[in-house]
Amino acid sequence: MADFIYIDNFSTTPLSPYVLSHMTEALSLVGNAASPHIAGTQALARIDTARAQVADLIGALPAEIFFTSGATEANNLVLRGIAQWGMLNDKKRNRIVVSAIEHKSILETARSLTAMGLEVVHAPVQHDGVIDLAGLATLIDDRTLLVSIMYVNNETGVIQPVKTVADMAQGQGALFHCDAAQAFGKLPIDC
Repeated sequence: MADFIYIDNFSTTPLSPYVLSHMTEALSLVGNAASPHIAGTQALARIDTARAQVADLIGALPAEIFFTSGATEANNLVLRGIAQWGMLNDKKRNRIVVSAIEHKSILETARSLTAMGLEVVHAPVQHDGVIDLAGLATLIDDRTLLVSIMYVNNETGVIQPVKTVADMAQGQGALFHCDAAQAFGKLPIDC
């Protein structure tokens, strides 16, 4: 493998030896973080430290950080959770807007929500892969429950104007979701 050159870091980046050493140490611990004994207390302290570090990196509060197994699970939880909340609390908002170039975890989850009676529309993108803001504006109205646009495309690296999109969504009373997995640690993320 000496001649092997890996250039798909947007998909899966090789693990840093520094991170691996900390993960190995953490994985060797015993103790449920929800248990009151010393091992549980130590596990909880590590989780709390990690939560505070992530929160600091993105300008959030530690209480706003939830860990999942990965971005796919997180995206599914957000879309399904908001859809269920909307069905119970705001039935007039039954539209979800996603860009046409979202990650499969957004596109497939959104598609599955049509079975719940939600309308899913795909916002167009320009030839350079950036969301077409004028086209997007025509899709967001008082029926829109959620707008989901990724920050950085996982295949092309195109950076989306998420602040502008968030303002557009919030201006119509819609929620905004951003899959920022590809931007995390590389670009500023301020919640």
